[in-house]
Amino acid sequence: MKSLIQVCIKASSDRVEDRDITLIRLLADQKIPAVVVFTRVTGNAEKEFVKEAQRIIDKEYKDFIGGAYVSVNSVPYEIDENYVVEVKGLDTLTEVTEERFPEGKKSAKNAFIKAQRIKMRKRLEAMKSDAATVVHFASAAAGTAGASPIPGSDAPIIAAIQSTMIYKINTEFELDADKSRMTSVLTGIMGVTALAQVGKTVVSNALKFIPGAGTLVGGAISAATAVGITEAVGHAYIAVLEKFFDMDEGKVIFPENSDRIISAFKDVFSYKK
Repeated sequence: MKSLIQVCIKASSDRVEDRDITLIRLLADQKIPAVVVFTRVTGNAEKEFVKEAQRIIDKEYKDFIGGAYVSVNSVPYEIDENYVVEVKGLDTLTEVTEERFPEGKKSAKNAFIKAQRIKMRKRLEAMKSDAATVVHFASAAAGTAGASPIPGSDAPIIAAIQSTMIYKINTEFELDADKSRMTSVLTGIMGVTALAQVGKTVVSNALKFIPGAGTLVGGAISAATAVGITEAVGHAYIAVLEKFFDMDEGKVIFPENSDRIISAFKDVFSYKK
């Protein structure tokens, strides 16, 4: 006998189907806990349906369901090119499902939690993969900027590329960080990497003043350095986000103290000249 059942009802339906009520009745008769999940809830029309459906089910099974209703949109739903309804409700579904597991079914509950953790690990790996692509393109752009033959012209451009890279990595991790905190974190990261960047930059920019081959050699060294450091910054920052990724919540949860984030970055950042 199963320890819990999720009864899924598509919210875009015109009505609660007889088969849905029948399934709920059978579960109630067998005393198998249930969670009613309304799927594809994307707008007000679906929310109104959910309210009516809950009213219908509660007429006979209010005590059995016990308010275990969850509305979700499990995949992004594109309304048009300007508006996409994001994924929502999955965290609530996990919480409600855990709460509904009956006493004496600890092993089943633990199996469910383990499955969720596997899912979160896959989610994290996908985020890391997409973020690595961001680092790749940013490094290539930094290399192009570093190859500039004009002494000192590359430094501000490379700094801007690295800053933009970090914000894009945040986007891949769906990180909605406070702007003031991110400014502090970004400033700290740039401070950590400054020493590594300055040493090579001073040498390469000095070489750019040498006529002829010296200019080309200077540019090449600066380009290689820009690529290497940008890659090091990007991958170190991804490692920091992974460190603060909460497997239960499925998202990055930064500590309130930004110094802890900078300290974590220092621990993983490595660039050999």
